[in-house]
Amino acid sequence: MRSTSRVLTALMAVASALPGLVSGAASTDVQVSTGADYVSPPSLPEQFFLDARMRPAIAAWKPGDPIREIPRQFHGEEDLQRHPPAPVNRVIPGTDLLVELQREMGHPAAVDAFTTPLVNIVGQGNTGVFPPDPSGDVGGGFFVQAINGSGGALFEIYNTATGSVAAGPFNMDGLGSGGACASGLGDGVVVFDQLAQRWLFTEFANVGNNLCVYLSATDNPVTTTWTRYVFTTPSFPDYPKYGVWPDAYYVGANEGPAVYALDRTKMLAAQAATLQRKTVPALGGLGFQMVVPGSVSGSTPPPAGAPGIFGRDNDDERNNPGSNDPTKDFIELFAMHVDFTTPASTTLTGPIRVDEAEFDSEFNVTSGFGAIHQPNTSQTLDPLLEVLMYPLYYRNFGDHESLIGNHVTQIATGNIAGVRWFELRRTGGSGGTWSMYQQGTFAPTDAGGQISRWMAAIGMDQSGNIALAYSVARATPAVFPGLSYTGRLATDPLGVMTQSETSLVAGLSSQTQADRWGDYHQMGVDPADGCTFWFTGEYMTASSQWTTRVSSFKFDNCAATVGFTLSATNLSQDVCAMTATPVDLQPVSISVAATNGFNLPVTMSFAPPGLPPGFAGNYAPNPVTPPATTVASINVGNAATPGTHSILLRGTGDGVDHDLTLDVNVVTQLPGQTTPIAPADGATGQPSQPTFSWSATSQVANYLIEISTSPTFATTLLAQTVPGGQTTFQPTAALPVSTQLYWRVTAINTCGSAAASAVFSFTTADGPRPAIVVHPTAVSASVDPGGIVTKTLTIGNTGTLDLVWSIDEAATDCAAPSSVPWMTISPISGTVHAGALAQATTINFNSTGLTPGVYTAAICVHGNDPLNPLTTVPVTFEVMGVDLIFADGFEGSTH
Repeated sequence: MRSTSRVLTALMAVASALPGLVSGAASTDVQVSTGADYVSPPSLPEQFFLDARMRPAIAAWKPGDPIREIPRQFHGEEDLQRHPPAPVNRVIPGTDLLVELQREMGHPAAVDAFTTPLVNIVGQGNTGVFPPDPSGDVGGGFFVQAINGSGGALFEIYNTATGSVAAGPFNMDGLGSGGACASGLGDGVVVFDQLAQRWLFTEFANVGNNLCVYLSATDNPVTTTWTRYVFTTPSFPDYPKYGVWPDAYYVGANEGPAVYALDRTKMLAAQAATLQRKTVPALGGLGFQMVVPGSVSGSTPPPAGAPGIFGRDNDDERNNPGSNDPTKDFIELFAMHVDFTTPASTTLTGPIRVDEAEFDSEFNVTSGFGAIHQPNTSQTLDPLLEVLMYPLYYRNFGDHESLIGNHVTQIATGNIAGVRWFELRRTGGSGGTWSMYQQGTFAPTDAGGQISRWMAAIGMDQSGNIALAYSVARATPAVFPGLSYTGRLATDPLGVMTQSETSLVAGLSSQTQADRWGDYHQMGVDPADGCTFWFTGEYMTASSQWTTRVSSFKFDNCAATVGFTLSATNLSQDVCAMTATPVDLQPVSISVAATNGFNLPVTMSFAPPGLPPGFAGNYAPNPVTPPATTVASINVGNAATPGTHSILLRGTGDGVDHDLTLDVNVVTQLPGQTTPIAPADGATGQPSQPTFSWSATSQVANYLIEISTSPTFATTLLAQTVPGGQTTFQPTAALPVSTQLYWRVTAINTCGSAAASAVFSFTTADGPRPAIVVHPTAVSASVDPGGIVTKTLTIGNTGTLDLVWSIDEAATDCAAPSSVPWMTISPISGTVHAGALAQATTINFNSTGLTPGVYTAAICVHGNDPLNPLTTVPVTFEVMGVDLIFADGFEGSTH
């Protein structure tokens, strides 16, 4: 190991040779875009309790099972990205002095237990999907990993104490039922929201432009209630990445690019929620772009009101070759302040440029995405050169805030990759300026030739120590794709990783089926101690298949938190308080757990401003010494103000406060009766999917809209619940055309239902008649010579019907039709074969279809009697206001 003084000397020399290398200020030339570009319809929550241990596990993939590659979505400039023009201002090769700085550090010897993994196990195995997209996070005593499976994202749950599997693997879409998200597609992401002690799982849907988001009710993902949200986006939300922030779950997506904010407050309360979208100015020369959201790590939130943060890297030699700066590149930040009440007030500020040392993203990618070399194959692997790697972590240390991230850089010609990592800092709260505190390129000198390091994930513990884990590969001497990690202490010289490189698992083969790799790995820090890093990534096994790894490691000097944590049930409740007699809420059972030997009393209270007027409550027992359980008993009378109240349940021990938020929606009366507005009573010529509207009323939770063909609602065509803040509704399926319909709306809340509104009627316009597809049922029958198989067919307007065949010997001969085939009867078995069509000449088909009525068509049947080979048999069918289409044997057509 090189001496610290020598490293410091090298650092000073490099810093003086390249001003701003270790630190650089943010630019102030930024733009502010006001107003949400898109606001989604409210997503209605669907709740689903799951004991994950009771679900059947997904069968493992085996050779011979299907293989598929998830396509990467490009937004133009694909060829320009692979063959960028030369920049106007040429960068001098080898000017990444951060590489030399790291090499001056060399490969230090292990001086910390950090280099001995605590857990290092095989994760979920190959699924035949490229790339696997391994994601994972830690919390509540569990690590949860997600990967791509053939049927969407799969997740598996591990115990952090032992690394043993607690449950899984399961399909993520099994956390809900029905709708667009009943079939997931992949790109799964797992996030533990430490501020709320809740899990957030997500993937995109197999149909449409939908983000499927699953939020747990507790920190235990094995047994909990999941709330599913289906958020509709204006275009396909490719490569979505999520960040936790107090006011929203922020999302970056490869949509040109775009950023989103999901209403976290409503989601945590299991209420209808929306998302808002803002478009981010695109970088030139890239067809794949995603701006990564900052995500809170640790228990200290950002300053009150701080906007959400997004980041990306900008290699201006690639992205702005006509006016590049050859001495530096940039980290670009965007700040999103979302206003869910008034979307027109939402703002996106940026790009805020922070100077970064020059790096090189121009890997030689001649086709596809591959650039990183492997042993014994010409197949190269994707470096994912376009984006910051996920996650971009935020920590609030009180005297400063930190953002840490990383991206790939080419450190030498020939597609040799290193990891550029950085730490930005800000002081002075949200009004301060982000600047580069330190940055480095991890690419130490390797015996026998340079190893590529890429696809990294970075984390920071509560003491400010940093861990970095990544993929490794080299063509010769052979280094098959594997996983390694390194790190640095907060007190180490800036800009270098000081811990020796540790192999988590060596690769044993090369990937030859595809060039996709990753597309991301993930690292988190366990909230239980604020110190233990958990990482997941992929590597190659001896069987030439990828698999995944789950690992944890920890610095000796991390100041583990000695204290306590709170978790609880029933933190979101509705209550009907219609009288002065108090009504009890469901008891809130609070678990008080110790961390690292904490054994002092914890006193429970209702944090300022205390319980709202009309509320009363207490805790029993109180105080408690963890591990222990206390129950908050709260009641509410009609003196309480209607609406949602957020109550802070506070635990205080050894001078430290921890809070839980209890959301209580108070209702003090039945909702008022509403009035239908549109379609107006008696309206005619209405579309088959009209927009219904009605008047708002007081203290309503939901509206029930009913549509019927009967004025008494003896039958119901549609009954749909709509959130109370919404007074419009449009059916997703067409209503019957040329039909008089009736509709009404009923307001509902926790106390009950109002009287239904007045009944309005309207008549839908004429429209195309829906088609009915008929699938004949083939049967076997014994047919005498000359015997004829006939068919009697009745068709209604309710869906697919089977046809019943029978024997009829009373038919007469017919001539072979000139334009349509006919049915054949097997001489041996008498099996009816598909292939007959009704002769068009026997039915008056026209461009508008048949009118309702009973029709008889003729079918030519070829029998096995050579003297009587062709026979016409009757087919009777009824048309009830629909076009007729025969399939699998018969087909009606327009003539």
